[in-house]
Amino acid sequence: MTTLVLDTYAVVKTLRENGYTPEQAEGFIAALEKVDTSNITTKQDLKDLELRIMIRIYTALLAQAALIVTLGKLL
Repeated sequence: MTTLVLDTYAVVKTLRENGYTPEQAEGFIAALEKVDTSNITTKQDLKDLELRIMIRIYTALLAQAALIVTLGKLL
């Protein structure tokens, strides 16, 4: 499970300043700490995906070029 980095003191302080009771603020933090962030996509995940897509595109283009050359020789 990916860890959610969070300044819990700052969050509790902000919640308290906005009318939350101490129990509500602490309950909110407790709930946040249980959130499963393992399915959140990171910038690195997107870069890796982009690279895989580009490799597939260039592979398809090379295959297409080879097919065109082969067909040109046969005709």
